[in-house]
Amino acid sequence: MDIRELQEKAKLERQSGNHEEAAKLYKQAYEQTSDKWDGWGLALCYNKLKNYKEALAISKEVYDSAPDFEYVKSTLAQALYLGKIKKISPDFSVEDIKKNIDTVILLEEERRFWTGPALLEGMSHFADNNEWETVYNLSKLKDSSVFSVEPAKFKNGKKGPSDREKWYLKAAKACLKLEKWDECQEICKQGLNDFPNEVWLKRDHALAVGYGGDVVQAIDSLNSLLKFQKDWFIYNDIASMYTLDSKLDEAKNSLILGCLQSLRIPNPEYRWEMYYNLGSLLVQTGDIEHGKLHFQLAYALRNEAAWKIPDILEEIMSKYEVETQFEKSAKQFTKELSSYWENQRPDPYEGKPSFHGTVKTILGNGKSGFISGEEKDYYFNFNEFKGNRSLIEVRLPVTFYIEKSFDKSKGVESEIAVNIIEK
Repeated sequence: MDIRELQEKAKLERQSGNHEEAAKLYKQAYEQTSDKWDGWGLALCYNKLKNYKEALAISKEVYDSAPDFEYVKSTLAQALYLGKIKKISPDFSVEDIKKNIDTVILLEEERRFWTGPALLEGMSHFADNNEWETVYNLSKLKDSSVFSVEPAKFKNGKKGPSDREKWYLKAAKACLKLEKWDECQEICKQGLNDFPNEVWLKRDHALAVGYGGDVVQAIDSLNSLLKFQKDWFIYNDIASMYTLDSKLDEAKNSLILGCLQSLRIPNPEYRWEMYYNLGSLLVQTGDIEHGKLHFQLAYALRNEAAWKIPDILEEIMSKYEVETQFEKSAKQFTKELSSYWENQRPDPYEGKPSFHGTVKTILGNGKSGFISGEEKDYYFNFNEFKGNRSLIEVRLPVTFYIEKSFDKSKGVESEIAVNIIEK
């Protein structure tokens, strides 16, 4: 088989998706010709076969001999990303990840296929290790335009955030961690232009506004997020803003709500800081006993997760002479404190007007319906009925309060009936 026939057959096998056979043919051709196209074809097939080490070696050899050859630049970038930069890659290199990302960016000045994924992989790696200065520096290498806006797609049919959305989240968090308040606000604003419903960007923007000096605006913004989802971390954030404003009672109330909201959520070790924050407020306001219990809960959670005990937790436990050797588990501490949280639960309806109405409709799911109020109808969930839910029926007279919410199906703000009592 002459060289032209060999090259043509290699090309046809590659185009047919038979990369193993194509690689054998390209290798024969490349060994005879050292031609850049044969080398590129061989490297491309190695990438397809997930033989990134060989793909990297051949791509680099071709690139060194023909640095202006655009096709091999992309093949080399792909081999670097999949073979060394991606965390699950066989030759993942922590030491060289920054250098390899710089190389990918240099290779793809004109044609960008792997720059976005490589940068995002690096940012994710350093974020996981709390190296926020490096995350920030990586975010400055390229702006959001190099990242795909296409949502991630999973095998179960569900969709996840796009690479561009992930970049905004990592870049904003890095600015927040490094106390670059103005820059964080600007990144969040840009991100919300592309992804207007991204709760985490709204949350980071609110925190940056608060730490930047406008605490009242930050609290208003964070409270508005509770209309979308009542997550424990939002209550924790609101408490941090109240603490910043020296409103300790309001901060305590918010933390209590966060603790109650998180009772049925798994992985409590990730909430250790909320318990630490509540403990700090309690000892500061004179409730030493319950403050110590919260410190022990935070300590037990980290200890059971085999996480290092942070200096701030060690120091405050030492200051208040809190015992670190105890037999109770984190679960036992949580059970003991849950009754305290329930007793301390703030009344969210204090000072608010109540309304009268009747149950108008019960929806087919048997879990929700509508109440006819004095002026209009309000959606309600059976969970908001304070009594025997089996008594709920059409025309049942009730009293209730109104709470602002968000109708996801219509994409608009709404009002719902809550804290419903049979009249």
